Amino acid sequence: MRKWLARLVWVPLAVIGAVFAIANREKVVVSLWPLPWEASLPLFMVMLVVLVLGLIVGALIVWLGGHRYRVTARQQTRSNESLRRQVADLKATPPPPSPATPALPAPGTALPPL
Repeated sequence: MRKWLARLVWVPLAVIGAVFAIANREKVVVSLWPLPWEASLPLFMVMLVVLVLGLIVGALIVWLGGHRYRVTARQQTRSNESLRRQVADLKATPPPPSPATPALPAPGTALPPL
């Protein structure tokens, strides 16, 4: 089901991308103002580069935004492992002997005076 749904999304996007590339083969001049370099590239190539750069920048922003949660998860994992080891150690050691309870007087006998 999941593969089928992915194909349902990606195949039309690939077809649209191919049609866009075929329809936009005109050359455009790309220059970055303070730099002296210029490049003459097909329009679809410029759009593809901008799209890829946008994906990379967006992924980087999301990854940096999740840093706090990854640190917290790592700390929780360490804490859980420490607690599991402590529980295993406690289960492995025998319980300490219980203190002896004083004998109660037999029923019907008087208690000693204080």
